[in-house]
Amino acid sequence: MLRSEMKRVVQRFVDHTGMFVLRGTFYECCAFLDGLNIGVNGELLAGFPEWIRSIHPSRPELAWPSLILEIAIGSASVTDLSQESDDRARELLFELITEFLAAELE
Repeated sequence: MLRSEMKRVVQRFVDHTGMFVLRGTFYECCAFLDGLNIGVNGELLAGFPEWIRSIHPSRPELAWPSLILEIAIGSASVTDLSQESDDRARELLFELITEFLAAELE
């Protein structure tokens, strides 16, 4: 799959999340993107954690979902998010993945 096609699929997911996942929680969205990434042999998210760290310096051992949680709510290890925290983390996820793919295509 070409990078531009991946960007189109991700943008459709961001715009119409309910068509792809049940509740649209942060963790469901991360799982969907991870699955999509596996389906394209890691090409979708290649460089994504490093890109996040380049604009939001953080702990290098964190996986990208934990990086986003740390940036959004100040904690990387929360398993039971409040609705407000979940919304904030999901919005940041969508913002970052959109910016990342746009930067990768330039």
